[in-house]
Amino acid sequence: MHHAFGHGSVMLLSWLMAAGVAAQSYPVKTVRMIVPQAAGGGSDTVARLLAAELTKAWGQQVIVDNRVGAGGIIGSELVARAAADGYTLLVNEVGGMLIRLSAHAKLPFDALKDLTAVGMVAYGANAVVTHPSIPVRSMKELFALAKARPGQLNFAVPGMGSVAHLAGVELEQLAGVHWTYIPYKGGAPAIVDVVAGQADFGVNGMFSVFPHWKSGRLRILAVASRERHPSAPDLPTLAETIGGNPSGSWQGVLAPAGVPRDTLARWNSEIARINATPAMRDKLAAFGAVAESMTPEQMQQFMATERTRWARLVREARIKLD
Repeated sequence: MHHAFGHGSVMLLSWLMAAGVAAQSYPVKTVRMIVPQAAGGGSDTVARLLAAELTKAWGQQVIVDNRVGAGGIIGSELVARAAADGYTLLVNEVGGMLIRLSAHAKLPFDALKDLTAVGMVAYGANAVVTHPSIPVRSMKELFALAKARPGQLNFAVPGMGSVAHLAGVELEQLAGVHWTYIPYKGGAPAIVDVVAGQADFGVNGMFSVFPHWKSGRLRILAVASRERHPSAPDLPTLAETIGGNPSGSWQGVLAPAGVPRDTLARWNSEIARINATPAMRDKLAAFGAVAESMTPEQMQQFMATERTRWARLVREARIKLD
């Protein structure tokens, strides 16, 4: 009896070791995470936090490669066309990418077919921010000012058709007001101009606005998250002040369609493990973001739902993108 048990244990052990070796065989070389935006933004920050942890865990270099251009399309297309071997991945703002995709009639790839969800990493809610000189301290006061001065308030957007632009259009529809959009090349320059008082207000991700709010150079009127923000619990949510949908920046990892399922599973469990560490949560909190984990299936479903929501808004508002 004892002998038979021992033999079974040896067989089980050898099976586990063989399975372990199969799982450990990835990665055997450098892994590239393509970020389709410039260094310093939300996707770049998330990618660098992940790269450092994965390099430690896997004993292989995981590097971040910034491929800027065409509103994130160049870097995203690079991954959509890459070999589906798990060595080229995309770290991107999932909502923003899908909006551009729903609004562009002729894209060189299909985000929901040519890319596959690997895992969500972080969520940075959008915030409505004003320069401290603007005489408003709530969303109701902002709407009252916009009604009193139709078309005169300047809204800084990180590009036409961005999440922030469409969130602004949603607010206009909600309140029956009208303001003027000033497009910038990205979230950072848009916020810089609000901080400098060159633009009146804007909607931008907590990733970008949080440091300026902490230093008192921006006023946050409301945060567009489902619940109050853990890093700023005194700030009201959009929903509790005027209604409106949650919006923001969901940072996720995507791979070319056809990447092996065990590679997806390995990535997903690593992201979940890293997200559960106090160090990762603290680092994300410093950017006003929270760890957000989803299975590949949940993330794929989320992407489909978001695409439908924003495509409808683009259509209704007749937003045309070049």
